[in-house]
Amino acid sequence: MQRGTPVPAETIVALARRWFMARKPDAGFALAGFPATLLQARILDEWLDARDESLDAVLASTPASARGELADYYRLHGLLVENEPALVSASRP
Repeated sequence: MQRGTPVPAETIVALARRWFMARKPDAGFALAGFPATLLQARILDEWLDARDESLDAVLASTPASARGELADYYRLHGLLVENEPALVSASRP
């Protein structure tokens, strides 16, 4: 990041995983910008399953954030909530 180059997706996933797995089991969370791709959403699903947790909602703040394969994925699972202040993921144990 200091060089002005994008952080590789693998690094982002590794850092997110380290944080996610280090959380207390009953600690809720909100994410902004992750998952950013369908692959990352599926990876997050695996982490949630491993900890027996689930998402409450995925919020889409703009019409643009409510389009595309990632939005369709969460819409299919009944989690996409449109017209909210930010695109985030929330969880409860």
